[in-house]
Amino acid sequence: MESNFSIESIIENAAEKAAFKVVALIGGIAKTTTETPKDGGLLSKDEVKVMCGGITDMTLSRWDKSGYLPKTRVGRKIFYRVEDVARITGQKGGQA
Repeated sequence: MESNFSIESIIENAAEKAAFKVVALIGGIAKTTTETPKDGGLLSKDEVKVMCGGITDMTLSRWDKSGYLPKTRVGRKIFYRVEDVARITGQKGGQA
């Protein structure tokens, strides 16, 4: 019986599942400890776009390239640190 899955795809799938578990764990810890920006939590692209007044993916990309709002990768997913988002929304009076 021949399998349709390569070892590479199996490893990639396992790594992505592990990355999701790490993000969930970090997010859960952040929510249960404090509400401060120093909690080490991560935000998704969509969450950041809403928090920054409905900005676009292109704006996030430019901000990452310029160092204004660096992204963090977990597996193939892109996240942003809570403290970085709080920093820029505070600098812009809540409107980035």
